Amino acid sequence: MNILTSQALTYFKNHWHKGIVGTGDAANFLEINPNTFKTRLARGQALVLRDPNGEQRSTLTFTAYHLVYNLLSDRLLRYAFPVEHGENSMSQLPYVYAEWAFHNVLSGPRHTEAILRLRKEENGTSQNLVFEDGNVQDFTGDAALIIPIGTMIVRLATTLYLRSIDGNQLRDLLNAAHSEGGEAFASDSMR
Repeated sequence: MNILTSQALTYFKNHWHKGIVGTGDAANFLEINPNTFKTRLARGQALVLRDPNGEQRSTLTFTAYHLVYNLLSDRLLRYAFPVEHGENSMSQLPYVYAEWAFHNVLSGPRHTEAILRLRKEENGTSQNLVFEDGNVQDFTGDAALIIPIGTMIVRLATTLYLRSIDGNQLRDLLNAAHSEGGEAFASDSMR
């Protein structure tokens, strides 16, 4: 794993339950229509840090968990997978796979190539499978939705990490890449 990805995932993991500065424009980097996202926040259908009285703060701040949950929830809603969410409950699929991502993408073996495959059954339920290695050749049956969860989290973590570092840290990161022959930013599949 390259140095940038490793540092970005560590940063993201360290902010799993801590607010991340500069996330007020989350709709843009989550690639959610800003008006749709604003409506979901107002209805309590998307997660954001709130005041102790339950009101949405004037300055939007998200934790890494909120961002992954909202990302997964949006993708499921786009493709008509049921996402029941209330103020006092977590929707099952976004919650389950956000927690899975914490333990399997941000921690431990870091399955950054993982793919989440969902399909709808005839009785209206859904079947969900994670392919940790991203090997789509193992797919059987029809898929209604494929979410490259590992890649999406790496991109999100990298975006936020690069926003968080100053010019000196960026220069150090670029120098480290140069001293390693430019391979610090190359993906493992490109080597």
